[in-house]
Amino acid sequence: MRFTAVLAGVVLALTGFSGHGHGKSSGGGGGCSNSHKSNGGSGYRHDDDYDSTGGSGSGSGSSSGSYTPSPTPSPSATATGTVVTCVSPAKGKRPAVTSATVRVTGDPLASGSHRYRLEVAFLGAADETVDTGSAFVTLDAGAAESVKVPMALPSRIAKVKDCRVVRVMEWS
Repeated sequence: MRFTAVLAGVVLALTGFSGHGHGKSSGGGGGCSNSHKSNGGSGYRHDDDYDSTGGSGSGSGSSSGSYTPSPTPSPSATATGTVVTCVSPAKGKRPAVTSATVRVTGDPLASGSHRYRLEVAFLGAADETVDTGSAFVTLDAGAAESVKVPMALPSRIAKVKDCRVVRVMEWS
């Protein structure tokens, strides 16, 4: 009887059965994760006990490098933003860098110049938002420019592990 119970537990564990949570998860498995996966919504991390096929994106684990978002629609013109460099705390004689550098590319189909507001989330080790920042840039159609986006609360820099463009939108 004990052997049967142990065998049943092993089978359930190997098939991925879990006794907690609700619904399904669209995230990875096998020990791998992708903190930038999102099936819609804001891209912020949320409680994994809920179905993650809409609303806030799901994510866990570590991340590195830059994040390339999809174009963000606006009424008349769109632009994209890519993190080039994230923030970093002071190390030795090197001072802290409290602004992320984001490469913004204007809508190539737009006419004239457009002003955009970009928003960046500064993320902690658990992919949670530690701080945010925003900046403005004016671009001609299809033009690109690197923009510094400062942290709102630079005192939190030691907690930041990654930076992510949350939104680039046309601003009147």
